[in-house]
Amino acid sequence: MAKQTLEYFSQDEIKRGIFLALNNAEDLIKEGDLLFENAMVLRAYSLYQLSLEELGKAGQLYDLLLTIKVGIEINWNKVNDEFSSHKEKTKQAIDFEICSIIPPLLREKGLKKTKVLQSLKELVQQQTDVFNSNKLKNDSLYLGISVDKFISPKDIITKEMTELLKKDLTVRYNIAKKILTDFANGKDDETINEIREIVLKHRLQKNLEIRNK
Repeated sequence: MAKQTLEYFSQDEIKRGIFLALNNAEDLIKEGDLLFENAMVLRAYSLYQLSLEELGKAGQLYDLLLTIKVGIEINWNKVNDEFSSHKEKTKQAIDFEICSIIPPLLREKGLKKTKVLQSLKELVQQQTDVFNSNKLKNDSLYLGISVDKFISPKDIITKEMTELLKKDLTVRYNIAKKILTDFANGKDDETINEIREIVLKHRLQKNLEIRNK
């Protein structure tokens, strides 16, 4: 199978890809819900995790498009490798929820701020444990082996685990849809300008440091 390469895609095609991935994530959620409602929790788990990865794919393409628009140099090998990585896509999906937590973290004080900070820490921990997320997806589909015996998906995936994944996925999907819909409606211009200003300041500072050496 040929390696996926994104450097030859136009900005319009990347934007199209964002919403194809978002729509596919929504379809996977709906199909997972049908299974879940009919007590088929193992395959519901599989589809929910796949939906999470599609959300991550939409996020990767969104980040890529912002990076191109701002004019930051791109490491295409890294971008292409991450685009085909199940783990990186799961991390990216969690990023949507992290983005929603940053504003209240800056705004709140006292106990409320502590609670928001704890939520942020839990999400960051989830990002460091994405290997387990991908493993559980495989466990929900395939017969496994543990030392000297076979392990069925039914021995690993529970209804409670599927409910928790469904809950997290719903939150992340709704946040992603809001961010990406605003982007489609042109509300990303302010974000792009802010990023561009930060990059320009960084480059100016770097040039001054070089001159002063």
